[in-house]
Amino acid sequence: MNLTFELLNTDFLTRFAINFVSLIVLLRGIYYRNDAQSESSSGFLVFGNGVFFVTALLHDVEMSMGFAFGLFAVFSMLRYRTETLSVRDMTYLFVLIAISLLSSVSSLSMMELTGVNAALCIITRFSETSLFTKTIEHKLVRYENIALIKPSESQQLYADLEQRLGVEVTNVEIGDVDFLRDSALLKVFYRRPVNPIE
Repeated sequence: MNLTFELLNTDFLTRFAINFVSLIVLLRGIYYRNDAQSESSSGFLVFGNGVFFVTALLHDVEMSMGFAFGLFAVFSMLRYRTETLSVRDMTYLFVLIAISLLSSVSSLSMMELTGVNAALCIITRFSETSLFTKTIEHKLVRYENIALIKPSESQQLYADLEQRLGVEVTNVEIGDVDFLRDSALLKVFYRRPVNPIE
């Protein structure tokens, strides 16, 4: 009973609140905003809070920050080894583990901890802007007006694709052409509309 009250003190609850808000900002405000189709954000939130609680409970055990970080880094690699995670997802996993470990076992004051977590979120958000992410994307398009796939008609082809797709086309690669169905498979490269400060 006394142990429960010792754990649920003001310092613990404040650190948990800082950790939880930081993870919400990281995952809902940055990660999910740039990849709304992702199904990983809820799992990341649970994982981050799990890291916080386990390391907070082990805080009295003689354990260095490096050991704690290595323990959960190895655990995350083993746990997610069967799931193909992108480099972006692995990066967010690394950042949320760092935030959770800092929140639970660091000796930083509350203001310093809030500042460090905010700095990590700001750096992560900045890395998602067009200064670092690619602005040229591509998609495969089944195109029926094969008269425009001739090299001499490239300007009209670009104009037609831009009108239909609503994007700025930068390049087109012509794939399979089906003369029986009057269609061609095009790989259309286009500039993703991005606000640099978005």
